[in-house]
Amino acid sequence: MRRRTNQTDSLELLLDTICNMFGGVFLMTILVVLQTQMSANSIPAQKEVSLEMEKLRVEYSQLNEDVLQLERQNAILANQFSQNSSEDTDDLLESKEQFSAALSKAKNDLEETATQLTQIQRDLVTSEIAVNSIEQKLQANQQQISALEQQIQMSVDQKENVRLPHQQLDTLKSPRYYVIKDDSVYPFWGEGARSGSGEAFVSESCIITPKSLLLFEGTILVEPRQGKGIAVLDQGQVGSAFFSTLRGCPPSTHYAVFFVYANSTSFSSFQKLKHAVLDKGYLYSVASYSPEKGLILSAGTPKVE
Repeated sequence: MRRRTNQTDSLELLLDTICNMFGGVFLMTILVVLQTQMSANSIPAQKEVSLEMEKLRVEYSQLNEDVLQLERQNAILANQFSQNSSEDTDDLLESKEQFSAALSKAKNDLEETATQLTQIQRDLVTSEIAVNSIEQKLQANQQQISALEQQIQMSVDQKENVRLPHQQLDTLKSPRYYVIKDDSVYPFWGEGARSGSGEAFVSESCIITPKSLLLFEGTILVEPRQGKGIAVLDQGQVGSAFFSTLRGCPPSTHYAVFFVYANSTSFSSFQKLKHAVLDKGYLYSVASYSPEKGLILSAGTPKVE
């Protein structure tokens, strides 16, 4: 759309210019007449004055015609401006309305876009939180998988040291009993059978109480003595103090029976003792007991594993 100047200001400037020209001509005419009158005394001849006056009249007439011509042009320009002004005003008003409508639509679109952008940012934050949570779970799962892979690899590497349980036992072999609690082992053994009451058990590290009054005949309660146990490990290996309890009891005639206290430390100690007796050629049997019930042992040969 072409830019239009303020036609009213242009007309005023034109009229002002014309009036200034007319005033200037009129002033010049007055000055010429005054100069003529003032210089009349210096003109020696009347004829020369008449000629000069005639020239002034001609110039005045010419100037008057010029002024009239300028007035006619002014009227023509004013008429043209009046005709064009109405059309230009209508165009300007129409353009203004179109611009206002476009501006209003642009504002509405901008507000809608801002709302959508805010919602997108919120969705993005929610998505990032979900992704971070998933990544953390994946990392945790990967760590678990790595740990399992390491355990599997360790098991594969140690497969030569794995021993299968012994399922049979020569009934002629005698048991050697051990209570395993935490990182200590408490040995006890029987002194042979008594008539109708099973074995008689002795130990320096355990308290052995007959329970025949509460349970059936031949039942005993075994409790480890505090501070009387043998340490399972001695410098990282099963100590010689443990194997001293098997002195005079070769694998061909004896086997080990382990009663394991129900916690992880005791089970870890049992694993070390198990491998130690297997390396020496002994068979073994295992059973667990809880601190609530204690270790109650009845007559009979434990199942060997």
